[in-house]
Amino acid sequence: MVMKEKTLLKIAVISSLIGVLILVYISDSLSPKEYRISNLTKDKLGELVDVKGSISTLRETPGLYIITLTDESFSIPVIVFKEENLTIEKGSLINVKGKVIEYNGMLEIQAEEIKSI
Repeated sequence: MVMKEKTLLKIAVISSLIGVLILVYISDSLSPKEYRISNLTKDKLGELVDVKGSISTLRETPGLYIITLTDESFSIPVIVFKEENLTIEKGSLINVKGKVIEYNGMLEIQAEEIKSI
C-alpha cells in the first residue's frame, strides 16, 4: 500500500511539472511579436503585434482616442477605446500591444495595452 502512494505521488509531481512547463511555453508563444511600423503589412491583419514609437498626434472622440504612432520613418494610427483615461501626451514614447486591423483600406492597430516607455 505504501509503495502505491509513493508511486502516485511521483506521478502527480511529474504531471504537475509537465503541465507547468506546457503553460510557460504556451504563454510565451502567445505573446505578441515585436515589429517596426514599417514591417506591418496586410499579411499581418488580425495578428497581435507589439510596436514602439512616439505619439505624433493624439485626438479624442466621444468613444475613443486616435493616436498616430511614429517610429524612425513610418507612422500608423492606433485606436484606443475609452475604457479608462489615458495619461499620455503628444511626444510621449509608448509601447503598444494590439491587433492589426484595416479601416478604409489603411492599416491600423487596435490597442489592447499601452505603456509609457
